[in-house]
Amino acid sequence: MSCNLTQVPRPMKLIAALLIALPFPALASEGLSFSSFTTRIESGGYIDGETFQTVSTTARAVKPLSWGWLGLDLGLAHGQAGGARSLTTASALVHLSAEPLSWLTVGPYGWIGAQSRGGGVWALGVEALVYSRTGWSGELYFGETRGGHVGAEGYSTNRGLTISYQPDRPIGGHFFFAKDTLNHPASDHDYYRAGLGIDATIPLDQTHDMRVSLELGLHHYDDRDQRENWVGLSVSIPLGERSVRKAGFTSRRGVLHELPLP
Repeated sequence: MSCNLTQVPRPMKLIAALLIALPFPALASEGLSFSSFTTRIESGGYIDGETFQTVSTTARAVKPLSWGWLGLDLGLAHGQAGGARSLTTASALVHLSAEPLSWLTVGPYGWIGAQSRGGGVWALGVEALVYSRTGWSGELYFGETRGGHVGAEGYSTNRGLTISYQPDRPIGGHFFFAKDTLNHPASDHDYYRAGLGIDATIPLDQTHDMRVSLELGLHHYDDRDQRENWVGLSVSIPLGERSVRKAGFTSRRGVLHELPLP
């Protein structure tokens, strides 16, 4: 299967191209300095008694603006399920965010990449982040993904929620829930992902912090009516000095962006 871009309405192509291309001149003018590099390993149960493993890396660059910020997440992920299913994804996720209020960040996102099954893949959506001075924050996103292993004849709707507590202490936590609906002409199927995580912030020196996160969660495969548990470990290494304000958006915008389809 491959992504047939001729089936995508022309206005959507233009919006996607503009959203992906817009941040690069602004980031490049500042030398495109990356702020962190994250490696993640995940393993757990898959359908029919099989197991899956994924390994991913993400490099993040952020440019503050007077009205918000521009963000870029460059990712590479490989997932293996059972002995026959695998998925490799190279992608770029662009955030174009405004801050209309001191506690609110909102804006569109664009995700574009290539997958080992299906070729080109892209997504468009909106995201919002609210946060408080006490360390609580909440993130919402909603979008659509086309191409890649989803197939040329269908698309997936993506939605997710993350609630985090990151106090001025070494230990914090988060909860997340995500749902993809795979829409094909003949049928629709839902794929769920949920989990709890513990986050540990480890000072490396006076200006740099490393973050280690341990997550426990589950996947629900609607078409097979199966639920499987998984465990994940991620390590985020700073590439720049500790910032006064953290860019809070997460870097994953779909259950099926890294998980092989059953």
